[in-house]
Amino acid sequence: TLSKKIEYRESFDCVTARAVAKLNILSEYCMPFVKVGGLFIAMKAAKVQEEIADAKKAIEWGLSHANVVKIADDELDFVFGTSDAHKGYEIIREKYPNIKMLFVTGGKNGSHGFCEGASAYMEAFTSLDTIDTTGAGDTFMGCVLDYVIDNGLSADEKKMKSLLTFANAAAGLVTTKKGALRSMPEKCAVIDLVRTACE
Repeated sequence: TLSKKIEYRESFDCVTARAVAKLNILSEYCMPFVKVGGLFIAMKAAKVQEEIADAKKAIEWGLSHANVVKIADDELDFVFGTSDAHKGYEIIREKYPNIKMLFVTGGKNGSHGFCEGASAYMEAFTSLDTIDTTGAGDTFMGCVLDYVIDNGLSADEKKMKSLLTFANAAAGLVTTKKGALRSMPEKCAVIDLVRTACE
């Protein structure tokens, strides 16, 4: 299908659709074609507010069943009305005490991590030449899960900074190639990038 053709991924300034599907499904169809910073315009009928409410309910249901969450700053704004990581953490911590670790990613603006009182922020690796952001969030979360497997659901500020640095580096490397699956970096490449950045 067209969506599987790498040459079309993140290639268009604006993608639009009308009368195709509900917003959640339509987003999955269209978003892969939109350039970073581009627009997806969904022409929806009178039930758009209902579809938006359904999407929020689905996200909140997932949050109520999770221990570890990664949410992008724009998603945080969509669900909770703020893109500020610290304000979002306070809202989420109060509403979802089941969440033990929260990560708020901001793309080129870096990422925040929160874990039972400990918090940290690390800048993104902006010196990399971004080609395709597909898979960056999944890679970031893969690094988080690798950490959780080795360390459990706890982190002090020092460990959180180390985790964020590694996850940001891995996610950054993924963006330097087309197609998420073919661009997953080896652990040694991530370590080399972190080491180079620290010199």
